[in-house]
Amino acid sequence: MGRSNPSQHVKDLVNARDQYRCVRCGKPFHWSGFSRHHRRLRSHKWPGLHEASNLILACGSGDTGCHGWIHAHPREAMSLGYIVSGFNDHPELVPILTAQHGWVLLDDKGGWTRTAEAVSLLFILFCRDPQFQRALYKLDPVLFRRFTNGEVWL
Repeated sequence: MGRSNPSQHVKDLVNARDQYRCVRCGKPFHWSGFSRHHRRLRSHKWPGLHEASNLILACGSGDTGCHGWIHAHPREAMSLGYIVSGFNDHPELVPILTAQHGWVLLDDKGGWTRTAEAVSLLFILFCRDPQFQRALYKLDPVLFRRFTNGEVWL
């Protein structure tokens, strides 16, 4: 746990897994406006802090772009898997909604696996609820548009 940043190998795994795009909005990255976000926050130190399952690419910094949104909206970000509880030592078991692949589980080898079909079907049924759709629109109009246009797989 002595490292203060991920190794270059882990950075390369995360970059490739996330297809050099923001996990939340899908924007292609350029390093002037991108960062790596720790799902279990850096303030919650633990041995897996810099593992690939705990890291995602996000546009902006901790104050701007999607990375800023994640930190400004922790409850919503946790419900979407962008933040993992400080009590959870297993981010690889926490599903995350990605712009590229929908709901997935991330692993420490730089891979991802779609979440169980049953969970996705329950989520789709829940998403048909007009109250959910209004809440999603209020929460994130861009994600709502992508969801209603079928650009985000659930």
